[in-house]
Amino acid sequence: MSNAEIIEALELFLEKLNELKKSSYLDFVKKNEISVSYSESVYEETKIIINHPEIESIQSFVLNFRFFYQNNEACSIYNTYNNLVKLPASNDSVEKFQKARNELNNFLDSVAVVLNNEPITYRNIIDVFMYGNIAHANNKKNRTTHKLWKKYPFIYEFRKTNFLGALNNILYFLFYAEPIIKKELKDIGRV
Repeated sequence: MSNAEIIEALELFLEKLNELKKSSYLDFVKKNEISVSYSESVYEETKIIINHPEIESIQSFVLNFRFFYQNNEACSIYNTYNNLVKLPASNDSVEKFQKARNELNNFLDSVAVVLNNEPITYRNIIDVFMYGNIAHANNKKNRTTHKLWKKYPFIYEFRKTNFLGALNNILYFLFYAEPIIKKELKDIGRV
């Protein structure tokens, strides 16, 4: 990848992040706590109380979000790290980005829930929602899992809350990475 292509990919990172900043999803997240709970009573039917953004808002958000998550995109988190190394960016910027990326990956690979004695990581949950329904539906395993979860609204809403929480953690990372990328682009006269 040439320096011009690397610079273009870093600029794309900032462009897509700006689109996420304008999203109704982010607006919802800033004003509300994403949650799901339930109330149970002997006298009433169990109620599930859901506080999530509208599905259209989530879908719209994911269309831009996937640029950071899918490694086939030049501005993915993975490729952005490699681009900073190839640029070459300052050691401080590379170290900050890598440390935060490692923390994010540790979170994504941590267990969110155990279902049927099987540990499910946050990354698994993202993949089920993104590649089993929202961004794609051609991954058979993820599609099957999504359909199974959907059959049980109680389980589904809790997994959806895990999904949204994981998206938000990635979003925090992107906000953290933004000034690092801006600094490097400024240092080469691009911002």
